[in-house]
Amino acid sequence: MAGKQGFTFGLDIGIASVGWAVLAENRIVDLGVRCFDPGENEKGEPHNQKRRGARVARNRLHMRRWRLRQLLRLFCDAGIIDRPDPQLLVAPPRAKGEPEAGPWQLRAKGLKDPLEPLEWAQVLYHLVKHRGFEFFRKSEIKSSPGSDATSKEAKEEQPAPEATPDEASANKEKQKL
Repeated sequence: MAGKQGFTFGLDIGIASVGWAVLAENRIVDLGVRCFDPGENEKGEPHNQKRRGARVARNRLHMRRWRLRQLLRLFCDAGIIDRPDPQLLVAPPRAKGEPEAGPWQLRAKGLKDPLEPLEWAQVLYHLVKHRGFEFFRKSEIKSSPGSDATSKEAKEEQPAPEATPDEASANKEKQKL
């Protein structure tokens, strides 16, 4: 077994090439590179951008339906509604001249007066159905016009006064992720 020699393999995987090297203890055994067409067009856009957009839309709609079904089941389990039917939570059609009783009006009413369980369920259903989604990367926030990214970064980099040095370094590591 004394004649066995250990090798070290190194890979450099890029978007248009893969490089490799095989090293022995004192020498380079083999190295090379394999180049291929990048997965982008001339404008720098990925080839799968169209497919990715459709997949994201499908997933977003699927998750919305799933959230609404789960909420309806929760309302059934709580006894607010008797069956998981979304039509039970939609405002009934109103006659001409009657005040509107949609989710926005119920939300405004809920600021002043307590809501009935069914009204509360209508408000929650509306919030879950139309909830917003924000997904910004730090680079997108920095590049947006009118953003005060420099002051935000300065605040993030400064540890809280009561933080210990270990907590401060842990916070910096979290911010890098």
